[in-house]
Amino acid sequence: MGQNTSNFDDAASHALSLSNALLFQAKMGKYTDFALECDGATFPVHKAVVCSQVEAFAAACEGRFQEACTGVYRIDRFQASTVGYMVEYLYTGDYTTESERKRDATEVSTSKGETTSRTNPSTPILSEILIAHIRVADLAEYYQISGLNALVERKVDKTLQMPWSAKGFGTAVDLAYRVPNAGSLCDKIAGVLVQHLDDFLPDEATESPFTDDVSVRVLRLMREASKASARSIHALHGECNSLKEQLARERQKQAQPAQHAVTSGDILRLGGSTLSPLSRELLLPPRRSNR
Repeated sequence: MGQNTSNFDDAASHALSLSNALLFQAKMGKYTDFALECDGATFPVHKAVVCSQVEAFAAACEGRFQEACTGVYRIDRFQASTVGYMVEYLYTGDYTTESERKRDATEVSTSKGETTSRTNPSTPILSEILIAHIRVADLAEYYQISGLNALVERKVDKTLQMPWSAKGFGTAVDLAYRVPNAGSLCDKIAGVLVQHLDDFLPDEATESPFTDDVSVRVLRLMREASKASARSIHALHGECNSLKEQLARERQKQAQPAQHAVTSGDILRLGGSTLSPLSRELLLPPRRSNR
């Protein structure tokens, strides 16, 4: 068993080293036989790597298309940085955004006592990293790269655990809801949005993920109704605690010399007019039906 585990670890390590070496060679343009071109940037790649994972690239190379002759596949729909993350994934099974590299560099510096993320203006905020992942999700959906889609969702989960910042979050929401078939991704982002509605609903909010006035007004009313309900529940909880204390004191008084049970009628007499209508209704015995 131990020998098998060791062999597996060795094989995994070798595969990782090989994939990183291939990616490095591709970036250097060595031994490559195809290229992806986007927004003035060129990404030399190996057909064996990219065409085996993306059907669109394979079709372009095998069919009677211009790409088969030129060896260049042009991408106009996405940003060059997003295409670069896709290439990194196709070679290594993972990718790291530029914003994440900046964040990790800041954390390393902080651990060495060189600086702190609170005072470093270059530290990326939540929306910067989130937007980069959403753009990768859009690309993964467009080229039907299921493994990349699954990876994006895991990265989004981790990103949403970063310290909260409302700045740019409205843009992230708008981008996410434009990605086709991204219900799970949108649900994750909507869940965080619900927790921070107060940052977007006030009139003085500098940005909002809500695109129409009706949505804002409805959400404001729902928020106020929710706060009113919370206040009522808090008040009722306080009354219940007070009644428990009164009941405990009354039981102590009546424990000697005679023992008898304290009824809800006793509590009503003790509470008097200080109880809320809801508390009195809860304590009254159920009414019998006339039937």
